[in-house]
Amino acid sequence: MEKVQSFRDALKDTATLSGWTLGNSELESEFIEKIVGDVSNKLQAMSSSHTTALFGIDVRVNKVESLLNMESPDVLIVGIRGMGGIGKTTIAQALCNKVRSRFEGIFFANFRKELETGSMADLQRRFLSQLLGQEIMSMGFLSFRDSFVRERLRRKKVFIVLDDVDDLMPLEEWKDLLDGQHSSFGSGSKVLITSRDKQVLKNVVDKT
Repeated sequence: MEKVQSFRDALKDTATLSGWTLGNSELESEFIEKIVGDVSNKLQAMSSSHTTALFGIDVRVNKVESLLNMESPDVLIVGIRGMGGIGKTTIAQALCNKVRSRFEGIFFANFRKELETGSMADLQRRFLSQLLGQEIMSMGFLSFRDSFVRERLRRKKVFIVLDDVDDLMPLEEWKDLLDGQHSSFGSGSKVLITSRDKQVLKNVVDKT
């Protein structure tokens, strides 16, 4: 009887879970890809623990998570500032792993290093391919100012990390996305910027 009751309890719990709905205008193959992607993200989040061997990391990760107000539908930009080697990137990576399953798209870039080895165009291309899908690259070069790009980004809840930003000039290319009204991304999107220079974060982030 205990086993029967456990089955009944499991079925009751299952009945309360929300599922996926296939729309009339959506292809089954695309629908299945969404489910696979969602499950993959959840599995990756489960296997990538945000806790590391570093003492006190959880406290700092939770602090930044609190500043980003994850449950809020607001689009927020938070900055982490400190000297080199203090752990800004480690905190950002740990938080990214922790919240990965809550977002439709994740983008993480070591800003300074990527611009040393590549170009701003390369970084923008990777940004768009990761958040909007590889198929967008077949349309040729698209900039952040293109209406097609802006419209698609506004429909996505994304988590973006711009790590180790050491110069204001590269951010000029991104200023349309990081505007004061935060209207470039879908509801609940969050942006995290790390830097050694407080001037880089000034007038860009909501909280530091």
